[in-house]
Amino acid sequence: MRIRQLKLEVAVLLAAVMTCSAPASAGMSALTVSAAAKAQVRLNVESKTLKVGQKGYKLKLVNNNQKWKIQKVTTTKASVCKPYGRKNTYVLLKGKKEGTAAIRVKAVRTVTKNGKKTTKSKWLSCKVRVKQKAPDTAETVNGDVTVSNQTQLENALKNAETRTLRLQTEAADTFTIPKAEYKDITLTVDAPNADVVNNGTFQSISVLAIKDSTWLENAVGNIFSVLAKAARFVVQPGAEVDSITFSQADAKVSLEVNGNVNSVSYAAPNADAKISVAQGSSVASVSVAEDAQHTKVDLDVDGSIGNMQLTAPDTEIKMAVAKSGTVNGFSMSAQAKSSKADLTIDGQIGNMSFAAPQADIKVAVAEGGAVSKVDVDAAADSAKVSFDVKGSMSDVSLDAEKADVSLAVDDDG
Repeated sequence: MRIRQLKLEVAVLLAAVMTCSAPASAGMSALTVSAAAKAQVRLNVESKTLKVGQKGYKLKLVNNNQKWKIQKVTTTKASVCKPYGRKNTYVLLKGKKEGTAAIRVKAVRTVTKNGKKTTKSKWLSCKVRVKQKAPDTAETVNGDVTVSNQTQLENALKNAETRTLRLQTEAADTFTIPKAEYKDITLTVDAPNADVVNNGTFQSISVLAIKDSTWLENAVGNIFSVLAKAARFVVQPGAEVDSITFSQADAKVSLEVNGNVNSVSYAAPNADAKISVAQGSSVASVSVAEDAQHTKVDLDVDGSIGNMQLTAPDTEIKMAVAKSGTVNGFSMSAQAKSSKADLTIDGQIGNMSFAAPQADIKVAVAEGGAVSKVDVDAAADSAKVSFDVKGSMSDVSLDAEKADVSLAVDDDG
């Protein structure tokens, strides 16, 4: 009986142990395991691409809270990728020829337990692919040349035979075009991950793709056609752009003018556009063409705009004219049916003309702001026009009989 009871007690004890231990194991989520794995020491990359002749790439330990040290480094093909310059936490790599090699790193650390020191080790690996670097000079065929790096670009620009130059690359590089007159060259840029700093003047420039952060323009006299889905153009102080046309539908584009631009136009639908004109800078004309329906344009004017013309239907214009800003003329033609305009004027506007039927127009003239002339044309049938005037507005002509026009004038307005 005693033996039987002992067996029963052991069975109960085992069941209790299994009950307590099972949830600890089963309850560890995949997220916890993943987090623990990420916390372990590892190499900064599992795979890397180098170019032939490239050296100095640092393959290093990360998550190294336990102070692992590199004891040994091996390569499966030293003729392809050679490790050198080993330190405690990194090793340098050099690409020698085309091919693939595996780099293995042995990391060790010392652990002290109960006064006794032991050494632990682990092997980490990285796959390295070495590719042939691009040649410095690209092939020119009948004056056409395509380049993908800075050296090729500069050599093509120096080549008297170059007529059509295409910068095409996926690289996340910054390309700098030297200052010079390239009047015989048409430039096309197809570089979705690259920045461009342009100092040269070309016959024309087409931008098919560019990194959405910056194109810096320093030259005088360029003509731009922009077909990029996303772009930010900055016209630097001292630069002068002859014209820039945004011709891509559904694009998100920004233009910052710190120099001078003769003409800006939007010629495709559904664009989301921003323009800022800095104090002391100018844009001679801005137009939203009839084909640019459903476009949104947001203007901040601290400098000057000659004429702003809207002819696209179903568009939205928001314009803020700062105290230092001036706009010579603002017009909404009859083609701009059902468009919206929200104008805030702290500075000066010369002539304003509204002829867009069914438009929704709001004009706020702040104290100190001034509008020289306003014409609500007879074509503005069923338009809704409201004026809130705290500054000055003179020579007002209201010819649209069916327009809903409201005028709120401050005592000093």
